[in-house]
Amino acid sequence: MTQSPLLTHILARRPWLADIEAVSSFGFTSSTVSLDPAAAQRLIDAYHRAEQECPADFRPNDVWRQFVERHYGDMLELIRAGDATALAAYLQALPRQGGGHGYFQGRAAWQALHDQPEQQRERAIWLADHLAGFAESLGLLRERCPEQGEWQGP
Repeated sequence: MTQSPLLTHILARRPWLADIEAVSSFGFTSSTVSLDPAAAQRLIDAYHRAEQECPADFRPNDVWRQFVERHYGDMLELIRAGDATALAAYLQALPRQGGGHGYFQGRAAWQALHDQPEQQRERAIWLADHLAGFAESLGLLRERCPEQGEWQGP
């Protein structure tokens, strides 16, 4: 299997991510840790407060409204119904839900990865790259470049 251009770019910048198998296992597992319904209730309460300030009825019927309804409709129904337990369960599985569209790419990307285990390594490296970039931006991980000399490790 040939390496994708995205993976080539990431590994040129952070070659130490090539050893991701040494620090993680990837694949599809079921989480046994669930979101606390009290946390989900706080999200529900915040949504209702925000909706009082800007009711959804005032939003135009444009492409963004259609996008929200298509990808986030199930999650919004749970929020509007005030069902904290169901919302917590939904959020626990967010990467494979419609509401995960965006950063996680939602149900379609999850299913594609589930069906193609060889792509899981690339996705794991992609996610680790984003986490490393976030850590660099916070000053938790030293930023490196080829001009700094040895840059094989984090």
